[in-house]
Amino acid sequence: MPNMNDILKKAEETKARWFSFTDKLEERLIELCNASVPELKEAYRNDTDIHKRNYFYLLSGLRGQINSIFEKAEQTQDEKVSDILDELSDELDSIDNDEAYSRLENIKDECYDRMREFEEKADKFIALLENTKTVDYEVEYKAILDEYEQIKDKFKCKQCGSPIFIPELFFITTYVECPACNTQNTFEPSSSAANIEAVAINLAEQRTANLLNAYENELKRERDLYFQKHELELALDFGKDPETNSEISRLEKTRKESIVLAQNTYKEYLKAKFDELIALVPKLAEQNKRVYERQLADFEKTIYN
Repeated sequence: MPNMNDILKKAEETKARWFSFTDKLEERLIELCNASVPELKEAYRNDTDIHKRNYFYLLSGLRGQINSIFEKAEQTQDEKVSDILDELSDELDSIDNDEAYSRLENIKDECYDRMREFEEKADKFIALLENTKTVDYEVEYKAILDEYEQIKDKFKCKQCGSPIFIPELFFITTYVECPACNTQNTFEPSSSAANIEAVAINLAEQRTANLLNAYENELKRERDLYFQKHELELALDFGKDPETNSEISRLEKTRKESIVLAQNTYKEYLKAKFDELIALVPKLAEQNKRVYERQLADFEKTIYN
């Protein structure tokens, strides 16, 4: 017959090894990020490519390293923590001791919570790396407008040399007619003007980031409510505790309200972002309206399906 003390001792040892293992992985994450953040900031500043390909290549590699560390933690939890604790739980089933069973379940919960905590920290480290592209898109957008103001009256006809007024900010190659000799002239936008759509998208997202953050925070709140409810359900004694049942009902009601709030907040974010984008690049208004309607329809499909 299994020995209760031996089972609990092995469970405690498994938990201790798991906590020690994740502590070491966290140290690796900290070392990686401390070394990488200055490197990424410098790479972003020095990357002359308009799409910052070198920077994003470096960022992608570092993100992959963090994901690899997280996957190692996940695999270890599955194979060397959860499996072992489940086997110990099976052994304990033959021993009629509620206190020992409760202690083992607490150890399982502590190990599970440690994994959730590690996942949250891994996500924060990825966010830390991604925040190294500290660009003020307000400044970039204004610089493009200022450039247009400087050149709009200085373009001259290649045939007769007469000045040609540039009536709007062109961001693609455009033919403009000379009013003096009717010659078609090719106007080539600068590289910054050609990139105005990308700058405008980033600026629209920058201006509406508070709404996206509110949406993501509400998603996290909904998940927290779900896990609180789930833990209470596991603790129920065959549903005979009216106070616990009442709390479960309250948490479920609040969780459903959180889901609706998150959905509405995302819709608000989506509309605000595209309203900004349409105002920033009026020439692409119709195109961006269609993109908005498509993204909204796709999001609503995920709600109702």
